[in-house]
Amino acid sequence: MDRGIPRVPLAFMLILTVLGSAFAFLPAVNPTSSASTTTTPSTNSIGSVNIGYFANINHAPAVIGIANGDFQKALGPSTTIHTFLFPSGGPEMVALLAGKLDIAYVGPSPAVNAYIQSNGTGLVILGGVASGGAVFVVQNSSKITSAKDLGGKTFAAPGIGNTQDIALRYYLMENGYKTTTNGGNVTVLDATNANIVTLFAEGKVDGAWVPEPYGEVLMQQLGGKLFLDERSLWPGGSFSTAELVVRTQFLQQHADVVQEIVSADVAETNWINKNPSLAEADLNSSLVSLTGQGYSQSILGAALARLAFTYDPLETSVAVQAEHAWALGDLTQNPTNLSGLYDLSVLSSVLAADGLPGLSTTSVSCSHASVLVGTTTSCKATVQGTGSAATGTVTWSGGGSGSFSSAPCKLSPQKSFSTCSAKFTPTVAGSPLTITASYGGDPKNAPSAGAYSLTVTLKVTRTTVSCKPTSAVAGSSETITCTARVTGNSPRGTVSWSQSGSGSVSFNSTACTLASVGPTQGTCSVTMTGKTAGRVTGQATYGGNRSNQGSSGTFRLTIKDAT
Repeated sequence: MDRGIPRVPLAFMLILTVLGSAFAFLPAVNPTSSASTTTTPSTNSIGSVNIGYFANINHAPAVIGIANGDFQKALGPSTTIHTFLFPSGGPEMVALLAGKLDIAYVGPSPAVNAYIQSNGTGLVILGGVASGGAVFVVQNSSKITSAKDLGGKTFAAPGIGNTQDIALRYYLMENGYKTTTNGGNVTVLDATNANIVTLFAEGKVDGAWVPEPYGEVLMQQLGGKLFLDERSLWPGGSFSTAELVVRTQFLQQHADVVQEIVSADVAETNWINKNPSLAEADLNSSLVSLTGQGYSQSILGAALARLAFTYDPLETSVAVQAEHAWALGDLTQNPTNLSGLYDLSVLSSVLAADGLPGLSTTSVSCSHASVLVGTTTSCKATVQGTGSAATGTVTWSGGGSGSFSSAPCKLSPQKSFSTCSAKFTPTVAGSPLTITASYGGDPKNAPSAGAYSLTVTLKVTRTTVSCKPTSAVAGSSETITCTARVTGNSPRGTVSWSQSGSGSVSFNSTACTLASVGPTQGTCSVTMTGKTAGRVTGQATYGGNRSNQGSSGTFRLTIKDAT
């Protein structure tokens, strides 16, 4: 599929491969790091290991840990690390499946694609690396203020099948657009992150969906504006943007080396999270050593604020991203079962050896798939711990679109898992609401979160009208007051008034605003005088709001001739 920008040529990949092997021998640029790992044996099962990654901030554990020697220290003198830099996940996964790489840091979408392409035999995910850190930035001159403005525009993403490329094209599809390659009017260009910066500076793209810090570069250096932080599309703002993967055969033959790399990754991740200021400085120094380019504190600080480093693979988000890739036609098989994609046994062993909480998973179920606004549904959180039942509490969120009772709730252990429940009453209808349950963790189990999509429909309303008196003399000053009463879910909004018939009235106003009368009703009134003699059939129409459907009620009046 041609996006207008050529794919990374094989020659360039080979250059990266040759140059990349030198990176393992760079002197330490981050002496301040003190990430500690488990004890390393004096002799490993293999003399070298090939690791691929990006010179991106969401690969920070590798960028910092390899540059400062922490990873090499974890392996000891018997195994040498050879490193290889890649511009995107596609060519990196080609290298891994070809046996040129043993371990790689890569986005979830290329990892899933490679797993499917290899019929589930080529690789497994060992753990997570990063969550968040992806943004959709647009040109100020593009006049894009909402999804309605994306038609006829040109956007860029780094690499066909890359995690941000999938996110951009799925977002376009969800908002009713087709790309030009599929007969639509939105152009999506495939470009490296560096080329995207150039295209943006030259005004050749209207926007780009990119990983950080390139989003901040587009905004702070080139005057772009943030259109969308991808975290806003995910429950709790948590979604995978990088995973740690291993070639399956290498794991089977050299589990000792894999365990040492995972141990180094966990230690580096924890050090980064505990020392954010030092990590920011060390990351910048490492990037300068790798690419010759660093970033200002303003850019790097803002970019890192959108990222979270975690060894949790965030399996739920990876599955959703795979579904998005399938919907776009990027996968050759429907990713209905990705259970074989993960082997978290090494990570679990490392966490236990280091005395760290094991991974947990949280799932959510509710007693209804669809409810009316104002109708209460019961939701249950199930937390699966690692080796022991989870204890502690679960907090709940409905995105500000309702209220919970019995929340937070305290977990009740049930053998290998724990549960607790809360009741949710939605106050807003429309798009499906995301109910999020967040487990806070305990000494043996790390925090986790799960979500449930609840469809909320508008409350059916009833509008009635009463008038006093029901007749008046045409042309007189005698007034009639008509009151509309709307019954629903705390109905708010406007009631419009109209008339028909042989007679007519003069309204003092053709609209009124509902005032609350208890939790289920609202009322408002208008006055009128007789204008033309005859029968008048009037109508009061409630337009509805975010919680209530519209409805209408009728009234009848008699306007008499003056005698």
